[in-house]
Parts: sequence; structure tokens; C-alpha cells
Amino acid sequence: MNTKKYTTIKLSVLTTAVVLAFTMKAHAGQVEASVVVNPVGDFTAEFKDIDGFAYADGDGFKADAFTIPWSKVDTGMSVRNKHTKEYFHADKHPNIEIMQAIGKGGKGVAKVKMNGEEQIVKGTYTKDGNNIVAEFPVILSKFKVTNINFKGAGVQDEVKVKVTVPIKAKK
Repeated sequence: MNTKKYTTIKLSVLTTAVVLAFTMKAHAGQVEASVVVNPVGDFTAEFKDIDGFAYADGDGFKADAFTIPWSKVDTGMSVRNKHTKEYFHADKHPNIEIMQAIGKGGKGVAKVKMNGEEQIVKGTYTKDGNNIVAEFPVILSKFKVTNINFKGAGVQDEVKVKVTVPIKAKK
């Protein structure tokens, strides 16, 4: 086989793979929740491949309703995943729901339903390429999640949440 032709084919396949990787990444959101556990340290609960997205709305952004399934939670430990789902009653409430979110000028507000409770959360956002990255604190007790404790280690009531969703054209 011609070396030049072979190199061109390899580059073409590599370019296609890179484009597909970026395209796939742009179509899936993710959530990271930074959890502090006293006295032992902290961990991050991650939810990947979330179907939410944002779209431009004048000089701000909006996100319509989307769900974050508890089945996708990954805390880095299977036993912690199990306990997390138990504390949030995932058997009765299998999803966290972002009912609507709006942002303008780097500040935003969202209506969140978790553990059967609806709350308004406020935070900030930035545009990062083709994504919106929103950050906000969640007070677990406002969602009736309290006394998360395992073998003397307790979760702090405030959890810092970061949601990344792609920006799409308005529907």
C-alpha cells in the first residue's frame, strides 16, 4: 500500500474520531456534587450523560426541564452509591428534576425537585465553549435529607453542585 495514501487514511480516521468525540461530549451534560464528610474528608458524586441542555434567551440562557437519574450516580464506591440512593429515597423518587433554570449576567436561578421536595436554588454560571457551567449550593435539609451519617462520619448539610450542559439552538 502507498505510504502517503495510508497516512492520509489514518489522519482521516483520526480526525473523524476526534470530531465524533467532541460532538458526543457536546450532547451530554454532567453533574458533580462536592460532598464534605466530617471528620474523614470529602468526595464527589458524579452523574454523567445527562440529557439536559441550555439555549440562548436574549442576553441570557434558559434550560427547560430535565431529569438526573439516581441510577447514574457514581461516588467512587459502590457501598456509598447504595447509601446515597437510600438517603435520597431513590426507590420512591428515582430522579432529581431540574424543572426550569434561567440565567442572566452570570447569575441564575433554578427550580429543583429532589426527594419529593421542590426548592428554588440560586447560583452563578459561565459560558465555557459550547456549554453552560452552573454552580450553586444545595442545602440538603431543605429537601428533607438529614442525618447522613455512617460509622461516625457525617455529611455536611451544604453540598456544592456544578452542572454542565451543552448550549443548543432554541427549540
